Amino acid sequence: MFGPAEAPVAKDLFLAEIRRIYAADLLIVKHEPETPRYNRATTLLGYIVRESEVLGRKSAVGHKDAVEVAMWAKNPRGKGCGLYTVTRMFQNGNSKPGFASATLFCCWDGNDKSHCFKTIGRAKEYARGEGYTKD
Repeated sequence: MFGPAEAPVAKDLFLAEIRRIYAADLLIVKHEPETPRYNRATTLLGYIVRESEVLGRKSAVGHKDAVEVAMWAKNPRGKGCGLYTVTRMFQNGNSKPGFASATLFCCWDGNDKSHCFKTIGRAKEYARGEGYTKD
């Protein structure tokens, strides 16, 4: 894990917020039902936060105070499926700007019958089809 002073500079506001939330131990991995894939996501959370690129964002269905952010990172072993994740970011309940916490609730790595995206282009294409936009 890296602290705020060590966090890489993010080109995307949402990625910067995810890194800040992660550094403050306010980013959790949660999926129902639990699967080995989400145990791997927990183990790789630092890598996911450091190495991912934001594919797009959209309002979270059923959560008026949240935004979902789709991201993709290369496979940490250098080949095979990348890590496609979606993180739900919860806005502060007060007048402060930013987000209070986040939950990584989707992690696909090509295992356990999950989707496999070997390139960021394929991941972007899928995210766009799911309604995630960059603007």
